[in-house]
Amino acid sequence: MNNKDMYQIVMRQLAKDLNCDISDLQGANKKTVVLTAEEPYNFCHLVCFRNNLAASVDEKIKKFIELFISDKEGYRCLEDISPLARKMEKYNKAIGLYEAFVPDISVNRQVNPDFDVVIYWDGDIMKLYDDKRFGMALNYTVDGKKADAVAAAGYINNQIIGVAGASKDYDAMWQMGYDVVYEHRNKGVATILAKIITGLIIDKGIVPYSTLAWSNIASKNTLINIGYKSAWTAIGTQ
Repeated sequence: MNNKDMYQIVMRQLAKDLNCDISDLQGANKKTVVLTAEEPYNFCHLVCFRNNLAASVDEKIKKFIELFISDKEGYRCLEDISPLARKMEKYNKAIGLYEAFVPDISVNRQVNPDFDVVIYWDGDIMKLYDDKRFGMALNYTVDGKKADAVAAAGYINNQIIGVAGASKDYDAMWQMGYDVVYEHRNKGVATILAKIITGLIIDKGIVPYSTLAWSNIASKNTLINIGYKSAWTAIGTQ
């Protein structure tokens, strides 16, 4: 898998989630509003990919969204979301903002950790479940759509100091996250564990990705430091 292959996989999955055509995410400054599918159901989900915007929405708000984006270039549609937030309040909906990152496949991710690392796959990950400090790395389930698939745990003197993990959100894309115990933060632990998990996922021919709140600067910097790039931004109702 190279970077071109990876972005094709990403676009196919986004198009499926948004109930749109992959062509809606290609080209420049395209704006598309479609009715949501039943699964996944999106009351309001707007995605900016490159310079394009695609929205998957409930029929109740389709005309509003079309008007909301009508006078803006695709990538500028999410600059001022206050009208959207006010509209969602009428339906008792809150909006969440996030940014998604994918790796540069060509980056060398060899590591030389100064702590022990243990890799857990599938059911073995349950060995980590008694410790509830790693909610950003683990979903604490090996069943269902977001089942934990792989985890890398760091140890010093047999004491766990951090975990990076990935969940099987999609067949071709696994979401990666990481958590480090407080006293070991800012020491490069997250960087090393995230590099390891990223490499393991890529080796399986699967796309690793990570979604973060727009305000999570520290985690963004960690991803950038290990060769991830911003791939799309989105707003969705919660």
